[in-house]
Amino acid sequence: MNSSIVSQEQVYKITEVVELMKDNIIFYSIDNKGRKVIYVLKNKKIIVQSNAYKLSLDKDEFLSLYKNEEFYLFDEENEAFVDEEKDKEYYSWEHK
Repeated sequence: MNSSIVSQEQVYKITEVVELMKDNIIFYSIDNKGRKVIYVLKNKKIIVQSNAYKLSLDKDEFLSLYKNEEFYLFDEENEAFVDEEKDKEYYSWEHK
């Protein structure tokens, strides 16, 4: 699959996700409790992580467990953005 045709808004099928993760593309879904779940391929294992849990699955386990999930392209740049000015201001406050 060609990683140059990925789309931010598109819903991806699990077979597409497995192929695109080989190109270091990260995906996410929203679980039934409204938490964002991140999916990334690392050392031939698919890492599944939210703020509540972290799993390391082989391809077959992943396909079995997440076959009905809707996946979206994870935008790392926007997720990790920190406003340095606001950050500086916050840490300059005196905490009592």
